[in-house]
Amino acid sequence: MLIPLAVYAQIGVPYTIQSPFYKPFFMKSHELIPPIHIVHIGDSHLQSGFLSEQFRRSLSKSFTIMGYGLVTPYKLANSNAPIGYRITSSVSWNSCTLSYAQSCSPTPPGGVLLSRQGVQFSFTYSCSYSPFDRIIYYRDKNSPALIPEGVKYVLQKGHTLVEGMVSDTLFFSTPVRSVTLRPQTPPSPMLYYGGAMLLHSATQLSSNNPKALYSSVGINGAMYANYDREEVLRSIAQLKPSIILVSLGTNESLARHFRKEPFKQQVKKFVIHCQQYIPQVKLVLTTPMPNFRHGPFNKNSAYAAEAIREVGTEMGISILDLYELVGAESGAKKLRKQGNYYYKDGIHFTQQGYIQQGKLLATAFLENCY
Repeated sequence: MLIPLAVYAQIGVPYTIQSPFYKPFFMKSHELIPPIHIVHIGDSHLQSGFLSEQFRRSLSKSFTIMGYGLVTPYKLANSNAPIGYRITSSVSWNSCTLSYAQSCSPTPPGGVLLSRQGVQFSFTYSCSYSPFDRIIYYRDKNSPALIPEGVKYVLQKGHTLVEGMVSDTLFFSTPVRSVTLRPQTPPSPMLYYGGAMLLHSATQLSSNNPKALYSSVGINGAMYANYDREEVLRSIAQLKPSIILVSLGTNESLARHFRKEPFKQQVKKFVIHCQQYIPQVKLVLTTPMPNFRHGPFNKNSAYAAEAIREVGTEMGISILDLYELVGAESGAKKLRKQGNYYYKDGIHFTQQGYIQQGKLLATAFLENCY
């Protein structure tokens, strides 16, 4: 049955009713996140999607995964995107991507903000991984809320994330694999949107495994300093992570003037700020994979891995040692010689290489961090 409108008025919850099906209208969007939410942040190794897709699939053997999690509009920002989902639009967008030199205002959890002058538009979200019956999407507080085409829905508006940015939640009557969203009201003079969360209700999942969600935030070229900002960490905090898995350090190791001690201090500073802005979260750091720079083996990748291990020991942080899992320098050289693991630049990996890393990382995570 429908909840009377007077009840909404009493509890002060924004509402839009389009269909007579029951949903938990008065839940806040952050209460929709499962108690185990793994948020994995990193660089191009994550943005490519192969590692994170395999990690998610490996987790599904032990958990019931409640949807795809965070999706980021990389393609609309003219960058590469994972294969597990697509975000398209009827119009082109300008974009701001979190980088060493700039942040984005407002700052969405995925680190990519779309903007343009006001015009009629639509977004289409499609997910090959699993159907979804809820979307939590991110927008500037002055940009119009979005509603779906051809789907019965309930809209819960305006949960504040960080200054200037809010999240809205759409509940669908039945799960979908693709949905098109349009503005509920006429577009404002300037529009700002920043990705979404695709979720699946626990009530429609029959598995007895514990419920979990996995979200990946990957930015090409990212380093610890990119994420070590108050506005970024506060935004990631709104994803309500129970575990943050950090896979960074490769790009620092490629710097011409890399030094172990300043890098170690940057990692420590990030850990301190992460604990400050996301209290109660369990933090897990991975060491960077061994890499090659302009042909020869890059010794700095070994020093970066060593620095992260030392941070783990000194600060009591869990470490997953990918550097050692592949056999360190000697193992990396063997893998590169085989020709089907490392990409030709010696820094990135083939699809098969990333899949193997995803399996290794998931196994290590389940054995040591959960």
